[in-house]
Amino acid sequence: MRTIIAISFFTAIFFNLLGNPIPMKLINELYLDENEIWSLELVQEDEIDFDNCRIEFSTGSSELFDGLEFNEEGLLVLIPENLLNPLPIIRSGDLVIFQEFIDNEWVTIDFISFGNYQDSEVNYPYDYQSLQRIYIEYDEWAGNFWLVKNNDPSIGTLYGGLLTPGTFKGYVFDIFQNPIANAIVNYHPVSENLSIETDENGYFENTNMYGKNYNITIYVDDVAYLDSTITVEPDSTTYCEFYLDYTSIENKEISYPEFSLSNYPNPFYATSNAGITISFSATEPTESTEKIISIYNQKGQKVRSLECIKSFDAQAEETLSHITWNGRNEKGKLVNSGVYFYTLEIDGQEVASNKMIVLR
Repeated sequence: MRTIIAISFFTAIFFNLLGNPIPMKLINELYLDENEIWSLELVQEDEIDFDNCRIEFSTGSSELFDGLEFNEEGLLVLIPENLLNPLPIIRSGDLVIFQEFIDNEWVTIDFISFGNYQDSEVNYPYDYQSLQRIYIEYDEWAGNFWLVKNNDPSIGTLYGGLLTPGTFKGYVFDIFQNPIANAIVNYHPVSENLSIETDENGYFENTNMYGKNYNITIYVDDVAYLDSTITVEPDSTTYCEFYLDYTSIENKEISYPEFSLSNYPNPFYATSNAGITISFSATEPTESTEKIISIYNQKGQKVRSLECIKSFDAQAEETLSHITWNGRNEKGKLVNSGVYFYTLEIDGQEVASNKMIVLR
């Protein structure tokens, strides 16, 4: 397995230790202790007149006391006592907005949200964690700031506690629970596009994930098959198994030689009224309750399922039955030209497969 693009914790740590001037946002870190008392670390990025500033939470807003300023390191740690009207931050989820009064109006300078507040990208912090802003830079983008969990709060210390990575790993399977190799597992918070590729066993792993929420999209042959959301915690492992509506049937061997499938005519012109006849046979008598012909396109997407009402004749030496497909998908639209694969499933078990050519 190889990681196509991964967040590099070690690069960030290296620059932090050197004191490199990494771009930082005004609101740098938020910490709630076991008594729900908050501390908010601000980092100087521009000249700010704190005498004309206020903080807004979901519980209300309050201006700051006069006389506050950054220290020599360019830091200021706000606590409830710094507000004219001390307000609580809701641990389960809140919005923190910092505003400055400019040209007779309140202008938002910076904000963060977390927990169950709308579509926050990070869950609420435990009482031993802080929420910290980090700068992520890629070749494709100028850069972006993420709010992530930190198991080593460092309020009041510039480039303080090192972030502990979490692990995201698991497997990607098709509809027959077969592993899918070379599937692309994309994880992205907003517009970024970070990926892991599965190995021959359908396995993927990234041990350098920041503690936050990620949107997951899985691609097979450049086609998106699944969208989901996962949470990664620092110093923890998030394990997932993804089952896609996809089958790699072209390379799948028929494991039940006593069954066979065929179709006529081949190629089949989907504009004809006659349809294509799919025949299936068994060299041994069988009793079954459900038989289904499933048809897939070349991308492994199921386009139609046909239930076979007629049963195999248990008295015959070689039983034979058939069904007709009119070349239309589940929505009644004619499918495009191409190679299509189809399987015979008996009582939920695939027993035979074949392919056909459809022309328009």
